[in-house]
Amino acid sequence: AAAAAAADTAARRERLSAKLVALARRGDTSRPERLARLLAILDSVHALLVSGRHSAPRELFYANVAVFQRQQQSDDIIKALCHVLEVPRHHLRLAGSAKGRVRGHVRL
Repeated sequence: AAAAAAADTAARRERLSAKLVALARRGDTSRPERLARLLAILDSVHALLVSGRHSAPRELFYANVAVFQRQQQSDDIIKALCHVLEVPRHHLRLAGSAKGRVRGHVRL
């Protein structure tokens, strides 16, 4: 049973790796730029998951503004990443909020 579970996990990792590589190859720019953008978003999402914080997708764009020219580029990567991982955006601790509204923990 343990061997079957390990094989299943390895197969899932292989599929995920293939999907992430395909995601890095998509787009309208060179591969190094696409890979840099994907890694920037992955790093930001990982930091959110580890810290337990929530963020708006716009915050990720501004945190990585050196890599992105437009917010639409970061939004597209987030959308594609959710599709590849087969999870909704809120599972990545990303939540949109209306202008002037706050979501998540607020410490005053």
